[in-house]
Amino acid sequence: MNTPWSIALGLFLTFSVAIKGQGVVINELRSSGEGPDVVELLNTGDRPIELSGIRFNLKERTAQLAKQTTLARSARCVIAFGNNLPDSVLHIPFGLPKDGGTLLLVSLDGLKILDACTWPSMPSNVSIGRQPDGGKGWSLFAEPSFGVANADTPTLRRIAAMPWAEGSTGLETPQERIILRAEQGDHIRYTNDGTEPTAEHGTDYSAPITINRNTVIKARAFGEGALPSNTFTGTFLTHGPNGTTVAVNMLPDDPWDGRSTLATVELCGFGNAGARTVQLRESGSGSRSYPKRNLKVDAHGKGTLPWPDGTMGEEAILRADATPHAFLHNLFMEVVARQSGGHVDVQVSLPMELYLNGNYHGLYRWMPPKDEEWLCATHGYEALDILHGPSLRKIEGDRSHFHAAYEALLSGEPLDTLAASIDMGSLIDLACFDLWSGRADHDLNVRCWRPKEAGGKWRWVLYDMDLWAPVDDNSLARMCGEAVPVAPYLPQLLHRDGTRDALLARMTALVATILEPANGRAIVDSLYTAHAEALARDHDRWSAEMQIPEPSLMRSDLLDFTTHRSAHVLHQLSVRTGLKLRTMEITATPGAGGTVEVEDLRSPPLPLRFGAFAGVPLRIRAVPAVGYSFVGWKQHEGGEVITIDPRKSHKLTAVFKRTASDDGPSSDESGQHGLQQAGENGLAIGVP
Repeated sequence: MNTPWSIALGLFLTFSVAIKGQGVVINELRSSGEGPDVVELLNTGDRPIELSGIRFNLKERTAQLAKQTTLARSARCVIAFGNNLPDSVLHIPFGLPKDGGTLLLVSLDGLKILDACTWPSMPSNVSIGRQPDGGKGWSLFAEPSFGVANADTPTLRRIAAMPWAEGSTGLETPQERIILRAEQGDHIRYTNDGTEPTAEHGTDYSAPITINRNTVIKARAFGEGALPSNTFTGTFLTHGPNGTTVAVNMLPDDPWDGRSTLATVELCGFGNAGARTVQLRESGSGSRSYPKRNLKVDAHGKGTLPWPDGTMGEEAILRADATPHAFLHNLFMEVVARQSGGHVDVQVSLPMELYLNGNYHGLYRWMPPKDEEWLCATHGYEALDILHGPSLRKIEGDRSHFHAAYEALLSGEPLDTLAASIDMGSLIDLACFDLWSGRADHDLNVRCWRPKEAGGKWRWVLYDMDLWAPVDDNSLARMCGEAVPVAPYLPQLLHRDGTRDALLARMTALVATILEPANGRAIVDSLYTAHAEALARDHDRWSAEMQIPEPSLMRSDLLDFTTHRSAHVLHQLSVRTGLKLRTMEITATPGAGGTVEVEDLRSPPLPLRFGAFAGVPLRIRAVPAVGYSFVGWKQHEGGEVITIDPRKSHKLTAVFKRTASDDGPSSDESGQHGLQQAGENGLAIGVP
C-alpha cells in the first residue's frame, strides 16, 4: 500500500533526476521545526565554484548567500536555514517547512535552476539525501551526516505510518483488550512499561493485548525499505475516566528534575486528537514548594494545543491548585470576571484529572498561558506591549507608552484624560476584584498589556486568585498603605472625584449583582457540586504528602466569605472616602415581571437590597421578563433607564405588564392600576 511518504518521495525522485544539473547540488536536507534547518551542498563538478550570491527559492521566498564562499572540487558546505542566526554562520534567513516542500537552487543571475529538493514531512532527527553521495538516487537517513559523505546503507524511501489502537484510546472508555493496527505489510513492536519500542527492544504484536491495570502502550510500525514509524502512545484506564482527563507520559528512565523533558500528552473529553509530542517543564514559582506542582506543556513546534475558550496555541498550563481553596477561589473569580463583562482578561480553565505515566496524579486545570499568543488569539491583535510584576518588567514590545499613562494616574488626572491611554473599566475591575478578595499577593501578580497600535489602551490580566484574605481583613487600608504605587492603584483611583465615583459605582454594582451574597453562594455551591468527587479523589491522592484541608471545609469557608465579605468592603470604602452608605431596595410588580440592571450588571431575582454610597450616581435599567413589557417606575419619572443619586435611602419598584393575557384586566389597564395603587400606598423615591 502506497503511503503519503512513499508517494511524495517517488514524485521527488522523478523531478530531481529530470532537472539535476552539473556542478553544485543539494546533497542532504533536514527540516527539523525545532531550530535552524540544515542543507548540505556538494560540488560534483571538476572545478571550484564561488557560492556568494547563489540563490535559494522556496515558494514566494528567495534569498542569496551573502558570505564569500568558494566550494572546491568534491567539497561540501553546510548552510543553516532560519531566522535570527548570527552573521558568522553561513545561513539563509528563512526556515524550511516541517510538513514538506520544494527548495530550488538557482544560479547567481537567477535564470537557471541548478538543482531542487522536494521533501515530505519528516521527524526532526531524519534527513533526506542523495545515495550514493552526490548520485542520482535518494534516501531517507535515520542518522543525518552533514559535513561528511552520506551513508551507503539500504535505501529507505518511506516512513512507516504510525500504528493505531482500534476503537477508543482507553481514556474515553475502559478496555481490557487492546487491538493494534498498522498499514498492510508493516509489523508492530510495542512496550507496556513506558519505554520506546525499537527493532531490538519490545514485543512483536501478534494478538490483542490483555490488561488488568492502568497501562501505557507504546507501539511503532516497521516495514521493508522504511524508517520506523513515529511512536503511538495510548493510556488505557481499566476503570474509565472521571470526566475530562489528561494523560502525560514521560520516559520511565528520564531523570526528570523539573526542567524541560520530552513527553506525550493525551486529552479526553476535550480536543481529543491522539497523543501529541510535547516538552514538559515546571511552571511558575508558587507551587514549587509543594509536591503537587504546576506544569507547562509546550507543543515544541509540532502543532498546537486546544484551549478551553476554543482558541489554540503552542503552549498550555496544567495548574496544580495545591489545595481545595486555591481551586475553588480561582474558579470562582474566573466565573465572576466573565459574568462582569470581561473587562479584565482571565485565563479560562478546564478542570481535568491528570494521569502521569498511567498513574493518577490529582486534579488540575488546563488553561492557556497568559502570554502574547493567547491575548492576540483572544482579541485579534497582531502585536502587543506586555509588562509584568510590580516593577512592570517588559515581556513583549516596550514600556515607553506606559510611562505617560502611569504619570497621569499618579498625578490625579481626570477620568477622561486617563481613558485616552488606559482601559479604565479594566483597571477598575482589577481594583474591585483585588479589594473584594483581599488577595495577599496582589502587588506581585500584575500583568498589563496594550495592542501595539495607535490608540491602544492598557488592560490588565486577572490571574492567580488563590490567596484570599480573611473575611474581615481591612484590605483597603493594606492596599492603600503600599510604600510605592502598585496595581491596582487604589489610593490614586480614590483621590479624584471622577475616578473615585467610577470605582464606587462599579463596586456597588458588583456587590448588588454578581457578588450579592445569595448569588455568590449559588456560584460556590455550583462549583463545589460539579467538582466534589474530583476534589475528594485529589485529597486522597495528596493528603499524605502535604497539608491539605477537607474539600467540604473549604466549601463552608467560601460560603461564609461570600455571605459577609461585601459588607466589610463597602464599610472600608465608606470610611476611606467619608461617603455614607445608603440602602437601596428594588422590587418588581408583578414579582415575575422582570428584574433590573445596576450599572449594566444583571441583578439576581428581585426584590434586591444593597448598600450604595451617598452622592455617587447609579444607573438602573428595568429588564422585562419574557412575556412582559416595562410600564414605569412607581412615583418616579423616566423611562426604563434612570439615574439615582442615593443621598438618602431609596425604594424603587419597577412595574411590568403582560404583553398578552387571556383573562383579567388588559395589559394596559393592569399597568396603570399598578402605578395608581403605588401612589395611593405612598411608595416613592426618597422614602428612608
